[in-house]
Amino acid sequence: MELKAHLLQQQKLVMTMQMRQAIQVLQLNNQEIEQLIEEELLSNPAIEENVARETMSEGEISAQKDLQILQAELLEEKNNQQSDDGGLWEAILSGEHRDIGKGSRRGYIYEDIPPIEMNYSVSSTLLEELLAQLRLEYCTDEERRAAEFIIGNLDHRGYLDCTYHEVQKHMNVELDDVEGAILIIRELDPIGCGARSLQECLQFQVEILYPEDDDFVVIVTKHLDAIRRKAYSQIATALDMHEEDVEEYHKMLQELEPHPGRPYDDTPQQVITADVKVMKVGEEWQVLTEDNGLPRIQVNQLLQ
Repeated sequence: MELKAHLLQQQKLVMTMQMRQAIQVLQLNNQEIEQLIEEELLSNPAIEENVARETMSEGEISAQKDLQILQAELLEEKNNQQSDDGGLWEAILSGEHRDIGKGSRRGYIYEDIPPIEMNYSVSSTLLEELLAQLRLEYCTDEERRAAEFIIGNLDHRGYLDCTYHEVQKHMNVELDDVEGAILIIRELDPIGCGARSLQECLQFQVEILYPEDDDFVVIVTKHLDAIRRKAYSQIATALDMHEEDVEEYHKMLQELEPHPGRPYDDTPQQVITADVKVMKVGEEWQVLTEDNGLPRIQVNQLLQ
């Protein structure tokens, strides 16, 4: 083995942690950056959100520091009393402190507090709500099995996501049983569930809410597209009525719910926001970033 010294020229790119973090942040959109900042604010006590710090005087900054220290002391004192308060609340729920305040005029200081079951709300899904009502309905076993299958195949709008023949084949029942199950489901609250289209959903609601108004049913089943185009004269001629009556039916139609399952839909709405905007300034087009809504962060003032 022979040792030799020689020159070697090569190029290397050393990625520092700051460069790695910058590359990762550049790939995020505004919503993801805002979420990242919020996570860092929760996990890193050394940073805080900057709320118009440039407009604050030294006295205001000092007062804010004192306020933060006072809040920390109050939080510690509250934590020390938490165990005692918890025991008192459990005693109140169990009724062991009903003799408190016997000297008062009302005799019981908790007399005006509503029952505990009224202090919270229980949210249920569309499936749970309809199944609970179905248990109270009188029907045959075949209709009940078909109705349970139909309810289980409703989408977030309350529409049936399969055909009647698929229900019949899967549950091994007659087609009359499937149709009977639909008649039961559509009258449950919210009304109109089990429909296969918007037109059928509105028809269900009209037949239930306005059982004696045949003209309204005809408008929904045969003239829904004309209503959408506000072709009132066409509908009035076909049904031999005044245009004012057709306009009134249109207003009544707008009061119906096109998606009965909407109140039970907890799907978060996806909002699309632009990261940049293109504007024409003078004779040139410029690309401007939309970062005004992003929170500003700074080093915690208590650590400076």
